[in-house]
Amino acid sequence: MTLPASITSIGEGAFYKCDQLQTLRIYGNTVPTLGTTTFEGCTALTAIQVDCGVKEQFLANGWDAYESLIVEVPPVVNTGSNRSDWGFVQQTVLPDCENPNVSLTAYAYEGYELLHWSDGTTTNPYVKENLTEDFNMYAYFIPASNEPITLRLKKPDVYAIDTVFIFYVYSEGNLSGTYPMVLDE
Repeated sequence: MTLPASITSIGEGAFYKCDQLQTLRIYGNTVPTLGTTTFEGCTALTAIQVDCGVKEQFLANGWDAYESLIVEVPPVVNTGSNRSDWGFVQQTVLPDCENPNVSLTAYAYEGYELLHWSDGTTTNPYVKENLTEDFNMYAYFIPASNEPITLRLKKPDVYAIDTVFIFYVYSEGNLSGTYPMVLDE
């Protein structure tokens, strides 16, 4: 179960006899106030996960009875690509509580290349430093080609020769590039 950073209080008996609750993840650095019977009967509870650097705040604010269950965990890094048959992402450096950095490398299969990351950058490997929250990053691959893309369009009568059009390329519903085009005879 996950509790967002916006939770400020967990009331009396909130998880009373939740014998299926094994792990509770609490986000943020604000410690929620805790009722005395909040976890009573939670026989399967083995971990209360909190953000890096906040365990002492929890212990100092009424959570000391759960000291053995409280574990600091780094942010989660989720990666992926627009087409798994075109390439993949590997996490080459994983964040932990002492080193909250991540390094991601995009590997394109033969015949494909990295277009950009989901934030629009093209640096590969991609490095994100000082993660403080969960992080999502996706690689967008395209077919590798040295050949220009040729489109044959029938010119509508209402447009003059040399009219500039913008060709929008979308991948998985996201804009992946814009290319100007000029009509000629």
